[in-house]
Amino acid sequence: MRMSSRMATWAVIVALTLVAGSKPSAEPAPVPDAKLIERLEGAPRQEEDKILDELVRRRQAVESALIRNLASPHARSRITAAYLLGMYRADAAPERLAKHITLEDEEALKHRFPAEPRWSRYPVAGALWKIGTPSMRFMVETIATSDDEKAVDLATGVVHGVVGPDGGRLILEREARKRTGIEADRLKKAAHTIEAWLPDNAR
Repeated sequence: MRMSSRMATWAVIVALTLVAGSKPSAEPAPVPDAKLIERLEGAPRQEEDKILDELVRRRQAVESALIRNLASPHARSRITAAYLLGMYRADAAPERLAKHITLEDEEALKHRFPAEPRWSRYPVAGALWKIGTPSMRFMVETIATSDDEKAVDLATGVVHGVVGPDGGRLILEREARKRTGIEADRLKKAAHTIEAWLPDNAR
């Protein structure tokens, strides 16, 4: 079942990458990305623009498909989607990824040293960290508004991973000053958590 779910995900990616846009069978087969990139070598400026536009369009189509896969009923499809969105640094994905931040790869827990090190225990949190700065406002919002302690802890970890302990603490303290009540308290608590992760000589 695991392999079939992963193969289904890759089938979507390949279909979107190589067959972007349905065309009659009489049309020439779409050119693979690698061949398009080769055409950039010495291409006239007008042709260069067309190739770049096509490559961007294909990349966006793949990312859109992966974002949709985050809502899949199959856990492996959600996990592989999160992994690839992180690898692509897909800056359109953090809002949707943030809603699934507690997604846990149970298979990653079965082995102390997994055969596939790419799969982390919390693949969405890992993807948000790889995407970086575009994830930050959604992590701040998660910390401020979520009642799920695990979601808050993971979001705090992403903030720490993206901007470091000093930057994370300053950002969360600044955001706390913009809010009131429980949201401000949650952000202050997260800032204190990050501060506790600082080495003693850095406080």
